[in-house]
Amino acid sequence: MAQNQDELGVLLSKGREWISKEQERRHLCLNLFGEKRSECESELLDAEQMLSCITNISINGADLILDRVFDNVGFNRIEDVVF
Repeated sequence: MAQNQDELGVLLSKGREWISKEQERRHLCLNLFGEKRSECESELLDAEQMLSCITNISINGADLILDRVFDNVGFNRIEDVVF
């Protein structure tokens, strides 16, 4: 408890400093301009280079998976045009 205005100012300053440190502790701030950023940029560059080498994309992946499920369930044994 402050006895005068000077002590009140000191206590307010200490309180604000404690709140600031506590907020930093509870809500970590990302350093977007530090080492992590350069690591992320390097990973992004690597990913972009890899993706730029892709020349053909096949969209039959679902068929490959679903055909196996279809066969495992036993639908392939049904003699019907629909199946």
